Amino acid sequence: MVTSNDLPPMPDWTTGRPRPPKAPRLESGSGLTTPTGDPRGRPPAPPTGLGTRLEWTQPASFTMKSIPFTIAVLFGAFFTITDGGFGWIHNWFAWFLYVVVVGLLLLIGRRMWVAAGASWLQYGKATLDTYNLVSIEWKAAGASRVLDLVDVHGVRVRAVPVRELQENQALWDLVYNGILHSAASGKCDVSDRATMFLKIPRGLGHS
Repeated sequence: MVTSNDLPPMPDWTTGRPRPPKAPRLESGSGLTTPTGDPRGRPPAPPTGLGTRLEWTQPASFTMKSIPFTIAVLFGAFFTITDGGFGWIHNWFAWFLYVVVVGLLLLIGRRMWVAAGASWLQYGKATLDTYNLVSIEWKAAGASRVLDLVDVHGVRVRAVPVRELQENQALWDLVYNGILHSAASGKCDVSDRATMFLKIPRGLGHS
């Protein structure tokens, strides 16, 4: 039986050392790395008593600022073509729809916060204990691959895009080591698809 003792140790909560080995990933990623300095905006605070935030990703500032302009161009082109002119400018519904779409995209962008410490994953405002997961499921959501995760404390995150976890290799290394330790504990229900796609060694946590 392969146990947690056979796996790389949990890094120190403060220093992040020793760092886990490079984790396998299905998504090629974008080579994204954790920015230097403090995160932008008002991201959720690290969980109390569980060490510092070691790695994180969030939407690029340029991307967030360009959303209203990009949507305005697309809306203008669409309504001009369908309306046969610029009469739509005086249509209150077109502007109402524009505000709703931009608002939703900005709201979704604000939620796209992913961070990891030595023993935890923060997705949006939820924080998971990665070394004490009780359920790991791999699912398909349209063209995206997502994970549903539940920890021993009852914290659940649904439909976490695998791409968002794996695009920052250092962040994924931290999360993946916790996943392996959870699987090795024998107390985590790991779906067959999760075992296959996450390349979790068969028999980990089982005699």
